[in-house]
Amino acid sequence: MNFPTPADLAREMQDAYRNAPPETSRQHFARLVRMGLIDTQGRITKKFGGEAELEIEKADELLAEEQNGKAKPPAKPAS
Repeated sequence: MNFPTPADLAREMQDAYRNAPPETSRQHFARLVRMGLIDTQGRITKKFGGEAELEIEKADELLAEEQNGKAKPPAKPAS
């Protein structure tokens, strides 16, 4: 079985990003929340080795705020 090389994977990733529809920074942030990578404060979740809880259900709230013109930048995580 042949596995893709790192160069093949990088090329595939670049093609995926190149062909992806443009998104706002808020949409990108909400997507990362929906994937469970970060919480709504921008902290890494426990799923990926951080300390934050998953907040997947709040991703749609972020997008609704943007559509309603009430979007606020996420709070900076406490140091």
